[in-house]
Amino acid sequence: MVDKDGLRKARDFYKKAIEEYKRAKACPDRGEGTNDVLFRDAGEKGWNAIVLATNYIIKEITGKSSKSNKERRKNLREVEAKNGKLKRYRFYERFAARAYILHMNCFYDGIYTEDELEENLKKVKEYIGDAEKVINKGLNPAG
Repeated sequence: MVDKDGLRKARDFYKKAIEEYKRAKACPDRGEGTNDVLFRDAGEKGWNAIVLATNYIIKEITGKSSKSNKERRKNLREVEAKNGKLKRYRFYERFAARAYILHMNCFYDGIYTEDELEENLKKVKEYIGDAEKVINKGLNPAG
């Protein structure tokens, strides 16, 4: 049942986040807020990559589709509770952290530093890699 398209879309959003981040770093801010918009967009694209990778994990393991972040958190908790091997990946905690840092603080509130954003975008890449590993390496109880 592996839907590689979901993971491909997550990777595409991640790549777009990195491109946006690099554009923001290269763009001189002349007091117009140009950098701020680009940095915030990079954070939101990183967040979208997390959402897509999370949807991939949940769909591949449970067959369920998650329509909201509340459902994603609930489903991640259930998946981790039912499979102790998945718990070590801490998907629930990582999902919640990226929601707070990338989506809420960075994108909505404009509270970020370049270093913090760069660090969190690296964590997005790791999350996507772990999502693929979980499904492909047999940690998927449905597979």
